[in-house]
Formats: sequence, C-alpha cells, structure tokens
Amino acid sequence: MAEDSVERENQVAKAVGKVYSGLLTRDEEFLVFVKTPNDFGGSLRELEHIVRHSSDGFSWGWVDGGASDLALSILTDLVGAEMAEAHYQDFKLAFIARLNGDSWEITEAAIREWLGYRQSPECRFLEDGQEDL
Repeated sequence: MAEDSVERENQVAKAVGKVYSGLLTRDEEFLVFVKTPNDFGGSLRELEHIVRHSSDGFSWGWVDGGASDLALSILTDLVGAEMAEAHYQDFKLAFIARLNGDSWEITEAAIREWLGYRQSPECRFLEDGQEDL
C-alpha cells in the first residue's frame, strides 16, 4: 500500500513538472529554489541568478530589477534563453509582481499554460491592438 502511495506521488510530481519556490529569510535575503521531480522524489537546487537588471539579487511582489531578474532566470531555466528573452517582462507582470508574502511556489505546468496562451493566435490577435470580439 505504501509503495502505491509513493508511486502516485511520483506520477503527480512528474505531471506538475518543476516547482519554483521562493523564501524571504529573516535577514531579508530572497532565496529561490527549483525542485525537479524524478523517480526518487525529486532534487532541489538553488535557481541560478541571471544578472541583467539587479546585481543585488532577486525580489518579488513589485516591479523592479530583482523581479525582472527572477522572471528571466525562471524562464531561462525552464524554456531556454531565446524564449525567456521574448517573454520575461510580461511574465514578471503576470506572476512575479503579484507574489505576496515570505514564501511562494510556481509550477512548471502553470508557466507552460501561460506561455501556451501567450503564443496562441487569440493572444497575438489581441496584442496587435484589436478588440476582443
């Protein structure tokens, strides 16, 4: 019975994909981790900071250089530099700026759903200044 439970948890984790999580420490340090699912429950590592707008590190909950770097770093980790460059500022507004509190999680599934919509013909039609009919 316990093996079935572990197998089910592994299947759910693989369906959700990577999980990005943030933690604001008592020392006001913004830490971000990536959990990658595997057959053994998953691996955890710190997200690499791609320094573009803020050499001070990541931030969330507002629109600033740290939030831009966090958005760029998450998308680069997940989908590569080219797609990240095209979408990270919008991702910052849609996700990172809206994060409240000392801790949060964003799933790969949620990010891929958002990216899929961003690349859909309906979204491109609306971004071209057309009205939603």
